[in-house]
Amino acid sequence: MRLFKSQKGYTLLFAVLTASLVLGVAAFTVGVARKQHILISTARDSIFSFYNADSAISCIVASWNNATNTSPGSNNPTSPSASVSCNGGSLSTDNLFESILSDDWPTVNAFKPNSVVYRSTNNSISFDSNGGCAKFEIWVGYDSDDKQKSIIEARGYNVCDSSGEPSASSRTVERAIRITQ
Repeated sequence: MRLFKSQKGYTLLFAVLTASLVLGVAAFTVGVARKQHILISTARDSIFSFYNADSAISCIVASWNNATNTSPGSNNPTSPSASVSCNGGSLSTDNLFESILSDDWPTVNAFKPNSVVYRSTNNSISFDSNGGCAKFEIWVGYDSDDKQKSIIEARGYNVCDSSGEPSASSRTVERAIRITQ
């Protein structure tokens, strides 16, 4: 009888230790699954942003080539104009170009120093299929060999508001593509 009394609580202690171990493994598994979900969501958003930028570049180059029957680099940089249509919308780049000095825009160092470069900015294209959009800029000028050059840069976003502007959400991801012709 005495031996039986000293063994009291052993089953309870074993049950508490087992429950703690199972709870710890479950918490670890939930934490890993949560981190993987965040990583997968970020990768998906990054892919949407990249493809929106790629779609914008493709639409701009194809539309500009169709409108001018040449590449963007062969437009006259003193009066660049073209009609860019994509995703059911149309954007005319007539009078959207501003002239700047190449030295005033250090990110575009592909042009002749102190030359005039024409820049079209704040243009956007919305993509209804996934709610994304893209903003693009076009630069037209001459390089150091006096050859005409165009640079088109598109920044794709995975989340946009109804006006086609990138959302202020913390989930917004931006990816950019730049081509030079």
